[in-house]
Amino acid sequence: MADRTRFGPAKFWLTPAAEHGSDTTSQEDLDRFVERVHAGESDHDEAARAVIARRHLIEGPADAPRSEPQLPVALPPEQELRADAERITLLTQVRLLTEWAGRQSRPPTTTGGD
Repeated sequence: MADRTRFGPAKFWLTPAAEHGSDTTSQEDLDRFVERVHAGESDHDEAARAVIARRHLIEGPADAPRSEPQLPVALPPEQELRADAERITLLTQVRLLTEWAGRQSRPPTTTGGD
């Protein structure tokens, strides 16, 4: 508890909010505390916040496993994607089925229900 750099982001902000008299069960009180921090009216340990933010960015939340970083993906031009889709039998069948179903003016079942 003495080393605030070991806190998570939520605990880091809730602790000084409570110390400054905010009701930590009230979103409105917490919002007012954040406004006071942004206005420079309430202090906080900026060095500890930076350590926590860096750790949270690199390691992620303690209760959630981090996935491997993904590189950006550049998609081919739309015409190339459409040509590829035309060559995939299942996609062609689904497209033809939806076109056929859209042209028909009959109920979806023989009883007329959904």
